[in-house]
Amino acid sequence: MSTAATPINSSASLDIVWNADTVTDNFYCYLHFNEIQELKANETRSIDIILNGNRIYGPFTPQYRFTTTVYISSPYNGFKTYQFSFLRTNVSSLPPIINAIEVYVVKDLSKLETQKDDVDAITNIKVAYKVTRNWLGDPCGPETYKWDGVDCSSDGVATPRITLLDLSSSGLTGHIVADIFKLTMLKTLDLSNNNLVGDVPYFLTQLQSLQNLNLANNNLSGSIPNELLQRQRDGRLSL
Repeated sequence: MSTAATPINSSASLDIVWNADTVTDNFYCYLHFNEIQELKANETRSIDIILNGNRIYGPFTPQYRFTTTVYISSPYNGFKTYQFSFLRTNVSSLPPIINAIEVYVVKDLSKLETQKDDVDAITNIKVAYKVTRNWLGDPCGPETYKWDGVDCSSDGVATPRITLLDLSSSGLTGHIVADIFKLTMLKTLDLSNNNLVGDVPYFLTQLQSLQNLNLANNNLSGSIPNELLQRQRDGRLSL
């Protein structure tokens, strides 16, 4: 807020334009103003805010070293192009300014959230291994923002379930945590190329959907549970 934009031509408007994907898109806008100059007695800065030709706020005068945020609680919609214009009023001796603008578009996240037991398990795994990836929000949705190294399955009606967990080459230490067992729909588990120690835990045999298991290049000890070896021999598990 210590810097501001202003038009090169002091009598011109300051314009900010963006295009919507569709006219039904809903936008929320927050306009931030802070007078960064200590005005002289004969100087004034008075601004009108115009959106697509209609004045939505003003005239108003930004306060020196104090942030004023202008917004309305209802969204803007109905246009393919949006143009904010900031104009000096007739009584203003100085051009308009704006310090910052935030524009948010409403996204439809109607897809169901990840099944709660899976969320609890993957969150505990995140804490146990101190995972520093983009593991925020819902693990499976929206699709564009699902967690790195996580894949999910859903038939479009049922709650999404975690089917893949890939934490290979992630600097993991310690034992294979038991919370993995709670991801009951896992088909692929890749913990390779880390510094994991201890036994290959028996609870991995209880993951009935597991088809691919990669524990290579760790510091694990002991024997592999016979049930996993049998599933490998039967062609039901890539180990």
